[in-house]
Amino acid sequence: MKKLILLCLLLTAAAFIFAGGSKESSDSDSKDPITLTLWDIMVNAEEERAIKPAIEQWNAENPDVQIVRDSLDDESYKIKLKTAIAANEAPDLFFTWGAGFSQPFVDAGKILRLDGVVSQDLVDRAIEGTLGYVTYDDKLYGLPYSQWVGVLYCNQEMFDKYSVKIPETFNELKKAVEIFKKNGIDAIAVGASERWTAMFYHNVLALRTAGAELCNDALAGKAPYDGPEFLKAADKLKELVDLDAFNNGYMGMNYDEILALFTNGQIPMLFQGDWVAGDCELEDSAVKGKIIATHFPYIEGSTASPRDFLGGALDSFMISANTKHKKEAVRALEFLCETQSRLVFKEGMGLPVYKGDLDLSGTNRLTRQIVELSNEATGFTLAWDTFLVGEDTELHLDLVQELFAGVKTPAEFSAEMQTINDK
Repeated sequence: MKKLILLCLLLTAAAFIFAGGSKESSDSDSKDPITLTLWDIMVNAEEERAIKPAIEQWNAENPDVQIVRDSLDDESYKIKLKTAIAANEAPDLFFTWGAGFSQPFVDAGKILRLDGVVSQDLVDRAIEGTLGYVTYDDKLYGLPYSQWVGVLYCNQEMFDKYSVKIPETFNELKKAVEIFKKNGIDAIAVGASERWTAMFYHNVLALRTAGAELCNDALAGKAPYDGPEFLKAADKLKELVDLDAFNNGYMGMNYDEILALFTNGQIPMLFQGDWVAGDCELEDSAVKGKIIATHFPYIEGSTASPRDFLGGALDSFMISANTKHKKEAVRALEFLCETQSRLVFKEGMGLPVYKGDLDLSGTNRLTRQIVELSNEATGFTLAWDTFLVGEDTELHLDLVQELFAGVKTPAEFSAEMQTINDK
């Protein structure tokens, strides 16, 4: 009898233990999912075309790790991000610009280093050079999801109507401007109140006079901004300003306004990033099928390559060093960047970063043109405001705006730019 009682007690205890174990497993299964916070700058429906479906796919496939995103416009975002990082309150994952913009975050130890943590397969599949702007002191701190190139967009219908040749040289560009102006048409779109749109024209002219290598050397402090090649670039920009090449009222206009001018078919030329291709080829676009993309004209007599591009892989995501979920954040980072790379390309909003079978048939005709142009690239230089840091960025943007406004001469512009490298 004693043995029977003892056996019953043992069985009861075992049942209790197993029940407890089962309950613990059930509690684990019912735990709330991990939440990863993410910040980005994709505030409108067009900009969300890549990131929104990528996050929706991740959340559907990973019920245990959910991404919650928050978005702000560029300028507000920059302020909020810098403030949050300084206060150790950054989100788990966040959009950022590589190169100079993120350098202070890396230097302050605020960013999670990815070497040995992120998938080596993904790193190996990155197109050559695309990880350069998220690599600091040979250490990887982020992943890009798109690369961009600047091209000259031309409205072929308007060029044909007024018998104007698509310009291949700077002199041909000036000739085109003159013909359009004689017919009462503003030739080139720029919105100088949003300084970066004006800066694009200066930066590409510097590429045509100095070339990518010398531009990159100057940005790195290894070559003078007041050298003859850069003075010539400022001179060429002044020529266009003096020729009245840009749209009326450009000093008070922003990017959205000049993009609308171009995509409504009111102005024949715009130098911008490849993301404009998607806007031009929307079904309801007034210029759908009418735009061609080409290289910005080369400058006669210059030894710089006419196939150097303004652009690079800059738009990226990084992970806060303070995240409580490092493993999950890295997995999410890999997925989002690679998935967005495909979607951005498919939507005509940028060029891919990671190698794979790129089905050009699924992209719009204008993006295919840009891919073909970029295959001829001989060099790349980032937009200067994303390479320079802090006060140097602001000085450059201000000086370009003043050059457009005619309150700075090319010589004054170049001399003040050189103060950056004289520090």
